[in-house]
Amino acid sequence: MTKGEINNSSTKGSIHSQKKIVYGLEYSVDGYVGGLVGLLNNGDVNNSNSQMNINSNSNYVGGLVGLLTNNSRIIGSSSSGNIEGINNIGGLAGSIENNSLIMNSHNSGSVQGWKEVGGLTGQMKFDGSIISSYNLGNILGVSKVDKYGANFGSRNIGGLVGYMSEGNLSIENSYNNSNVYSKDSAFTGGLIGRLGEAGNYNIINSYAEGDIKAINEFDNFNTATGGLIGGVSGYSLINPLSINIKNSYNLSSVQGNNQTGGLVGAIGLDFWSGSSNIGISIKNSFNKGVVIGGASAGGLVGYASSDLIFINNSHNLNNVVGSEFVGGLIGFSKNVKINDSYNNGHVTGVNYIGGVLGGSDGSEVHRSFNKGNINGEKNIGGLIGESSSTTLYDSHNDGDVNGTFIVGGMIGAGHNYSKINSSYNSGNVKGEKDVGGLIGLISNASSINNSYNKSNVIGVSDVGGLIGNILPLSTSYITNSYNIGLVDGVDNAGGLIGLSGGAQIINSYWNTETSGQLTSAGGIGKTTAELQKIMTFTGWNIADVSDLTSNSIWAIDENNKTPWLRYNH
Repeated sequence: MTKGEINNSSTKGSIHSQKKIVYGLEYSVDGYVGGLVGLLNNGDVNNSNSQMNINSNSNYVGGLVGLLTNNSRIIGSSSSGNIEGINNIGGLAGSIENNSLIMNSHNSGSVQGWKEVGGLTGQMKFDGSIISSYNLGNILGVSKVDKYGANFGSRNIGGLVGYMSEGNLSIENSYNNSNVYSKDSAFTGGLIGRLGEAGNYNIINSYAEGDIKAINEFDNFNTATGGLIGGVSGYSLINPLSINIKNSYNLSSVQGNNQTGGLVGAIGLDFWSGSSNIGISIKNSFNKGVVIGGASAGGLVGYASSDLIFINNSHNLNNVVGSEFVGGLIGFSKNVKINDSYNNGHVTGVNYIGGVLGGSDGSEVHRSFNKGNINGEKNIGGLIGESSSTTLYDSHNDGDVNGTFIVGGMIGAGHNYSKINSSYNSGNVKGEKDVGGLIGLISNASSINNSYNKSNVIGVSDVGGLIGNILPLSTSYITNSYNIGLVDGVDNAGGLIGLSGGAQIINSYWNTETSGQLTSAGGIGKTTAELQKIMTFTGWNIADVSDLTSNSIWAIDENNKTPWLRYNH
């Protein structure tokens, strides 16, 4: 149908299609299937509805329209029939393309398919918008088995859209309120299965509430599951892929294999070409659902790798469980910038486990914190499990940190110029070897500056109030920092440093009374009274709290309290 309108119309009944075999799989002999019309070109559907149940072995199958294209619109309309097809399957439209629109419309029937399956539309590309619309029907992505017994997993399964690609595309003031399940799927999301190809994408004021579950029988790296978006991957090395997620959230559980996140499963997976040309902003958004995954599981994002990823004013409120690279905000991050964000959920895994980032390479964390308890075995940190070339500024950890090897109140293992600046730990830290109030193990010119620990640090060997173990020839340094927490260990336990292979320790102290330690592999021991005197802190940028005009890094209430960070307290 071209240049027409369907107004105030309704249909009821069922549609079934014939089959043919292509590459050993069954497909339909027909092309576009819709409850109202198969193909709508430069036309409108207004105030109409369909109760048609559609069971088609076809591509482009929709509750209202098979293919919506060339400035076509669905407005004020709905579908309540159950929809089943192969590729490009949607509750309202199989695909919307070329500046087409869905507005003030909804689907309440179940939607099932193999690839590009969504509660409103299976595919959305070449410009288009979904505005003030929603889905209430369960979404199921099914795998296919050909006549030779080969399994083909489902792909791009979403609560609203299966696959969005190319052009200026947006979802605004819309939501999914039903479950999204997939079998052996590459990408599964509460709103969108996958974003890909060059384009500008906006997800604004939208949310997902149904449970998200991707069942993968194979331990395959190439999977991603997210509360809002399964995966983000770009193919163009010339034209960038830009994504803006703002004022959006997930309320329900997210369960997947590798790369599982409360908002986004994966950004820029390495096996997709052009990944470094992805720019993404997540702002004023949050996750409230529990996240359960394998490797790279995060409260907000499972896996993030690009030069242009920014997370601002966002948070996670529920528990995160995975195997390795598990984080309260991001499981594994590369070159990510996080500002004014936090985690409140407990984080549990085996290796590389952190309250903000499980593992980090070249990322920055500013004015952010963790309140959840962190539990694992190796490389466990209150904020970051393992860091390389990563910086923490004005941040803190309040959750207890428990592990076995390389356990720190802020960072488990800090390597390659990693830095902690103007930050502190107030959570208890417990492990066996290489256990520190701020960092468990440090190497390769990493540093601590203007930071402190005030909670208990308990271990067996190489246990320190700030650092458990400084590796030989690390050329690391600690400046203007202190510990007042209890330090309890058997071998190489120190008030400030447990074991040191060589580091510069400048103007840094530990409390000989509250720490229970008279010695340290670096630093200077002071009494409680001495640590409440401003004269003790020569060389520090410090002022008495009574000086209301000061903008010093440190403040002190002389004779009453030890110093605290003026802008991180």
